[in-house]
Amino acid sequence: MTLSLITFALSLLSKESGAMVPLVIGSYLFWVDERKVARKFLWVIPHFLVLAAYLGLRKYFGFTGTFHASTLDVYSLGFISFLKGLLVYLRLLVFPNDLYFDRSIAHFLSFKDPQVMAVIGFYGVSFLALWQKRKRIPKEVIFFVSWFLIELLPVSQLVTSIGVRAGYISLAEHFLYVACIGILTLGVVWAQQIFTWVQERKVISFAVVQIIVAVIYFHFLLTTIELNFYSRDENLMFERSLKFASYNTRIRNSLALTKAKENRFKEAQMDFQKVLDVDPLDVPARIGLGKTLIDQGKFWEGILEYEKVQNPGNFQELLANNLKAAYQLITMQYQKRIASEPNNAQLYYSLGVVYSKTKRIAESAESYKKSVELDPNNQNALYNLASTLNALGRPEEALGFIEKLITILHEKDALYPQAQELLGNIRARLVSAK
Repeated sequence: MTLSLITFALSLLSKESGAMVPLVIGSYLFWVDERKVARKFLWVIPHFLVLAAYLGLRKYFGFTGTFHASTLDVYSLGFISFLKGLLVYLRLLVFPNDLYFDRSIAHFLSFKDPQVMAVIGFYGVSFLALWQKRKRIPKEVIFFVSWFLIELLPVSQLVTSIGVRAGYISLAEHFLYVACIGILTLGVVWAQQIFTWVQERKVISFAVVQIIVAVIYFHFLLTTIELNFYSRDENLMFERSLKFASYNTRIRNSLALTKAKENRFKEAQMDFQKVLDVDPLDVPARIGLGKTLIDQGKFWEGILEYEKVQNPGNFQELLANNLKAAYQLITMQYQKRIASEPNNAQLYYSLGVVYSKTKRIAESAESYKKSVELDPNNQNALYNLASTLNALGRPEEALGFIEKLITILHEKDALYPQAQELLGNIRARLVSAK
């Protein structure tokens, strides 16, 4: 018992699907074990206590987070979507020809969808057929099937919503790793029974059986070799996945990041843009696009992409760090250009804008002032200088620059109403100061 509890606790730390072990054990005790109920279930209770303690620790340290459907309809449709995916899982166990990274399936949106009715009908008929033959089904078979279903419970959309993006739930093959043990065990038993039946009735020769087994074995072997080949290269793995699931924006984001790491910035830019064409609110893609633009020297374009992010969520720190780095790079670029072009008023103005965006207000005022000295009629520099000086608590200096701007503006100019408003604010501030 002690060793069982220790290994169970270690399994929880290595892969959380181990949390289903007590349920699998309970299923075995219920269907197969012939001891009295009280005695046989007493053995599994400590495992549930270990599981409860583990979940309590995760909750205490803030590691556990679940996401639930907003309404009962969405909750139900999520489970029915999983039931459809379950058929894909069963097919993959027999014909794993199209394995790929990050498989997903569309989430049903309405009970009026014909596929919803088809899924419900299929499982309903299957359940009734099995129920009628329940007395003829060996308990061991029921146990191994329950093993398969219990291990898939965490991804059934009943415990928590597991998706890859809006409108799609995850159907990744790795969820089958432990679950398939029950089904594959049954498969071996049934294969042995079929082989025995064939041999007894001499339907086909033993040599033919060997050939069939060899073909199946080598098919699976070649499939494994092929997938290992793809898994050695991230680009190949992601590109293969996109051949089967071009809609999966998470895969395309991963492919774009891989290309960016290899300095293939133009290709990465195109992939990030494809994601945003499908989902303009995809934060990782927007940040990725901004970063690839900056890596190509397109600083302002990259910063513009960063500024389009309205709700960064968990990417808040990444976005802030990227923006900070981008402004540092562009500041260094302007400073370097000013060193070689000291009389370029536009460069000083642009540097002032960067300083302003990075809250270096005093330095931005100096840059705007230098721009105005070199080009006294630079309207944007005059306006920004007046506004910055006013923000620094220097309205007297600001007044001279805004009045000069008013004299060179026309009423039809887009900047005219803003200049008038700023002039009024500065004059009001001066009056209140007296």
